[in-house]
Parts: sequence; structure tokens; C-alpha cells
Amino acid sequence: MLSGGFPPGYLSPLLAVKALINLIQAHARAYEAIKSISKKPVGLIYANNSFTPLTDKDDKAVELAERDARWLFFDAIIHGNLYGEAREDLRNKLDWIGVNYYSRVVVKLTNDNSYTIVPGYGHYCERNSVSPDNRPCSDFGWEFYQRAYTMY
Repeated sequence: MLSGGFPPGYLSPLLAVKALINLIQAHARAYEAIKSISKKPVGLIYANNSFTPLTDKDDKAVELAERDARWLFFDAIIHGNLYGEAREDLRNKLDWIGVNYYSRVVVKLTNDNSYTIVPGYGHYCERNSVSPDNRPCSDFGWEFYQRAYTMY
């Protein structure tokens, strides 16, 4: 296993998919439980990243990363589409979205349908260093990338 920076402390694409499915289903059940006793709007705060390509040839890597990190979750709880399967029990389970933004993630296309995260940028910097783009990195190892605030 590879070492990861966030709990549980290791990286596994298969376990990440399983965890995402469990989070989606848990959100839908929690939404239903809250709505059964309240008419108040129900939403969530989503930790969002700005994905940027390493080079102009890596634009598809951005599309793939956004799909994995953002759209799979929202397609499930808004449209009821979970990995191509229609799931009515997941559909329309969101009234509002809050967004947290911390830094960017630089990605590179590795073949037609996969990508890799490029170390040295975003959350993947050395502590108290500078990124390859010469941007300062925090004592937690996160690059300061203010441009992402104006990208959308």
C-alpha cells in the first residue's frame, strides 16, 4: 500500500470507490431522516479542489479528476446516477451546497483514461517550501494558489 496524507493513512482506488458509495448512501439516508421530522433545507459542505493541468496536453486529466472528486458525488445525490446506475433512492437529496476551498491539485494524463496527481503543488508540497511555480507553501505543506478563487 502507498502512504496517504489523510485518514485512514493509505491510498487504495478500490477502497476509495467503496467509501464514496457509502458516503453517498449515508447522505441520502440522513437527508430522508432529517426531512421526516423537519421542513428545513438540508445540504452539505463540500471540500472542493481546483484541478489544473500540468501542461496544455493534460486538459483531459482535469476532466477525469473533476469527475472522480466532484461530479460522481453530485450526480448521485442530485440526479440519482451512481456509476451509470439509476438510483431513485439517491435522487434529489440536496437543497444547498457549501464549498470549502483550500488549494489546487495539479494533474497529468497518464493514458487516455487515467491521470496522476503531480507532487510539489497544492496539498502535495514540502512544508515551508515553494512550489515548482515559485508559490509559497504553508507549514502544513499546502501551496498558496489564490488564482483558483477567480477561475469559476
